[in-house]
Amino acid sequence: MLSHPDCSCLADAPLKRLSLQTGEGFLKADVFIALHDGKPVICKDYQKFRGSWLSWPAQFLVRREARMLEYLSDWPHSPRLIGVMGKLVLMLEYVPGELLSEYMGSGSPLCFSQLVAAMQSLHKLSITHNDVRGNNIILGQDRVVLIDFAGALRGRGPGRFLLSPLRRADMAHLLKYKRRLAGEEATEEEKRRYRKASWIGMLQRLWKKRLLPHLKRRPSESGDSVSRP
Repeated sequence: MLSHPDCSCLADAPLKRLSLQTGEGFLKADVFIALHDGKPVICKDYQKFRGSWLSWPAQFLVRREARMLEYLSDWPHSPRLIGVMGKLVLMLEYVPGELLSEYMGSGSPLCFSQLVAAMQSLHKLSITHNDVRGNNIILGQDRVVLIDFAGALRGRGPGRFLLSPLRRADMAHLLKYKRRLAGEEATEEEKRRYRKASWIGMLQRLWKKRLLPHLKRRPSESGDSVSRP
């Protein structure tokens, strides 16, 4: 079961909250650092969708990511789930480090190897991340950490046939950072082995160019209002 910690520390007091992301895209959460029991935690807050039709998919994302992080509680490359507040806020372990998207260091082959090993160990658990990008990878002090598991898939039953192409897609996105971290380009063999399936690219383009713009317009066209707590 998910815990429901005392969240009085988040009620107001601006000095106790440090904004990391203002969710401006479709179903994007506000993300901030807050204090809980005297320690920093990460909060993914979807409460701005309360009262709108987007509240239901937002609750689904919260439950889905919470279950995935519970399953990965012993895996060292994901943040620990602290708890769920109500139905629209996740509290996660704060992981010190630098986002790969903001990384300005010289990099090292060892760092990239650790990232590849982390992804391969995730795949051995029959899980694919499905949103591998610089904003979702933290280069921590003693480990690499993947974040944002709302879109992750655990292959069970009929869904297992999706694992192989989705694993390749995860690795294909990871290879984009080989030059930055390891100082060398991906080999032709790596590009061939981890080439993304064409149907995955087609679905991604369909989502970004057709479905997502339509969903972004829906609240204003239907007259729905999004209330803030």
